[in-house]
Amino acid sequence: MPFLLFFLVLFFILPSFILLLFLLAVVLLPVWLATGSLSWAFVGPTPLIGLLRSDWTRRNHALLHGTISVLEERYGRLNVEGVALDDGFSLRGGLDRQEVFAAAQQALARLRRGETSLAFRGRCGAAVMMSAIPIGLIALVLLWWKSEVTLLGVSAAVALALALAYTAAPFLQRRLLSTDLGSMEVTGVEERVRRGRAVLFITGELFVRTRSSEGPLEAEVLLP
Repeated sequence: MPFLLFFLVLFFILPSFILLLFLLAVVLLPVWLATGSLSWAFVGPTPLIGLLRSDWTRRNHALLHGTISVLEERYGRLNVEGVALDDGFSLRGGLDRQEVFAAAQQALARLRRGETSLAFRGRCGAAVMMSAIPIGLIALVLLWWKSEVTLLGVSAAVALALALAYTAAPFLQRRLLSTDLGSMEVTGVEERVRRGRAVLFITGELFVRTRSSEGPLEAEVLLP
C-alpha cells in the first residue's frame, strides 16, 4: 500500500516520470515475457546495430536460433538465450561445450539444406525489443501530444504497444535474419566472461566462433 500511494503521488505531481516508466515498461515487458529474462535489455546497442548493418551478424543470429532449436529438439524447451556478433554468437544457460558445438554444426548443415524454419523463433529477445522501442516511442509521443497522461491512458497504451510488438516481431525476424549462410563454418566453442554494463546479469557464457571458409585462415578454438 505505501508503494501504491507513492506511485500515485508521483503520477499526479510528475507526469513526466510516468511517461518514463511507460517507455521502460513498453521496452522491457515484451522482452521479459518473450524470453523469461531481461538480460537482452542490458547487452548494449552493438548486437542490435549489427542486425541492421552487418550481413555476418544476421547470419550468425540465424545460426544462433538454429543451434537452440536443435538443442531443444533433443532436450525440450531450454532456458537459453544468446547474442550474435560478426565473428560468432554467445549462448548462456549452463550448456555443455561439446553439445553446443555439435548442435551448431548440425544447425549449419540443416539450414544449408533449406530448413529455414530453424532460424525463426517466437522467443527472440532482439526482435521483440527492436519492435517495442519504436512502438513505445510513438505511443509516448501520442500521449504527450494529446495530453492524456492518465493512469488509464498509460495502461491502455502499454497493452496496445505490447500487442503490436508481439505482432511485429516475427515479421521483423524474417526481414532481418539471413538464412543464406554461404561459406560459413563453425570453428570452435570457447568459454567467456562478459564484462561491462551487463556484468550483473551475465556472468559467463559459451561463445561459438564462426568464419567464412573462403576468408583468411584464423587460429581455431579447439575443444578439449
